[in-house]
Amino acid sequence: MEKIPKNPIIIGKICKNYKYNKLFKLFSFTKKKKNIFKYKPLYIKNKNWKIISFKNYIKKKNFFIIKIKNIKKNQTKLFNNENIYFDFKKLKIIKNINYYYKDIIECIVINFDNYKLGKIKKIMETKLNNIIIIKKKKEEILIPFIINKIIKKIDIKLKIIKIKWIFNL
Repeated sequence: MEKIPKNPIIIGKICKNYKYNKLFKLFSFTKKKKNIFKYKPLYIKNKNWKIISFKNYIKKKNFFIIKIKNIKKNQTKLFNNENIYFDFKKLKIIKNINYYYKDIIECIVINFDNYKLGKIKKIMETKLNNIIIIKKKKEEILIPFIINKIIKKIDIKLKIIKIKWIFNL
């Protein structure tokens, strides 16, 4: 029996066979697409969890062509349209940061006057800096996610983010 990941997250998807048996299309959901090959071990789950690894890969425009290690010709259908998982617990914590973006979703955002702006619903990545999208009732508020300048304190346990921002009320 294969080891089961404690906190599986989807980081890619294997699609149908690519031209020949044992070759597949792989779509990476990682920020830098090629980084999917750095994460180990990787898992798929059809009936049970199974660790997979790749022999090699070729980069195409928006996907990779991969060859999976240790599969037989009659097993190729097991990999069609399967998500690729990685155990989130194995990610290394970045120096001086004790949270991930997924941890701040649903945090309440307040300013120094304790005015509650709303809850973070998602984070939008941009080239300059990321933007937190805050939902309050029917409106969305976008605020740059700039640590120390705008984002002053993040308390993951209490799910509160304190910011320096003047709201138009």
